[in-house]
Amino acid sequence: MRYIVTTLRGLESVVAEWLKEKLGAKVETFERYSGLLRVDVNADQQAVLDAAYEIDRAVPILAECPADLEAILPTALKAAKEILQPGESFAVRCERRGEHPFTSQQVNEQVGAAIKSELGNPVNLDYPDKVVRVEIIDDWCGIGYDFVRYHKYLGKWDARELLHKVCIVQMPYTGEGAKRMGLDIGRAAQAFEVKQYIVAPAQPVELGEILPFLEGLREGVQSRYSIQKRAYPFPVRETEILVYELFQAVRMKRGQPETVLIHTDPLGTPFPKVRDELLRAVKDAKEVVILAGAREGLPVGLMRACDFVVDLMPKVTFATEHVIPVTLSALANSWVR
Repeated sequence: MRYIVTTLRGLESVVAEWLKEKLGAKVETFERYSGLLRVDVNADQQAVLDAAYEIDRAVPILAECPADLEAILPTALKAAKEILQPGESFAVRCERRGEHPFTSQQVNEQVGAAIKSELGNPVNLDYPDKVVRVEIIDDWCGIGYDFVRYHKYLGKWDARELLHKVCIVQMPYTGEGAKRMGLDIGRAAQAFEVKQYIVAPAQPVELGEILPFLEGLREGVQSRYSIQKRAYPFPVRETEILVYELFQAVRMKRGQPETVLIHTDPLGTPFPKVRDELLRAVKDAKEVVILAGAREGLPVGLMRACDFVVDLMPKVTFATEHVIPVTLSALANSWVR
């Protein structure tokens, strides 16, 4: 049986030795493509996977052809008849190495359409029963399959139900390290896909003091957003960044209906004591506004404007860049109680 085996880049020789020693496999590596092996061995898929912890994936190859769309379509269709049972859902995943006059997406779409038309199996891009894999290495193409043994999203609640209605209102970080701080906060805001991040100075700030923070913030959001768009199988929402005077921002948010304002402060109620009431309010809210300081804490008077003042971790003061992950993780991990 032939397999396409993938591993971390640089570990091909390690995996090759394990496969030879344990299974007596014949292994081909590729100088141009690290982390990739073509393996011939008399063993099933699970035995290949179990041969080395360094192996990420082992794709059994059922059919081979030249790396040309006209050849790939009938070959993939023939292999799909062996792979799919009637009624099983599927997705096509093409991994292409080298230069070709077609894209991986074109292969996915055309092979998927041919299988659906000929066999009648339903396409399910999110949670397929089986994956038809098209492995292309330069002028060679192998058609194989993989079972979906697990899926990192299947059967789990969607934290974005909460995160997409969160607005962070935070005082700016100025002075030494401001750009780096903005970068870290921007990445955190976008990683959690919060609806809005408002930079809120309590007093006038000279442009040169606040600009590095704003530049870092924007760069952090954009860099994380670009990664999410490539990596996630679902649409990603980019966090909106605004600048607004702190007290007026709070008044603006306070005046909106079905909005909950949360102030995190050591003077607040410990989170476990207020958790149930807070979560009921958050679930019913259209917007959840979380206030945070930076080098300076929030003005004490703003506590009167908030629906909840919460001490998330008594006797611990969070660093400025930790406010978003700590606060949202606490809320999110209690969301389904």
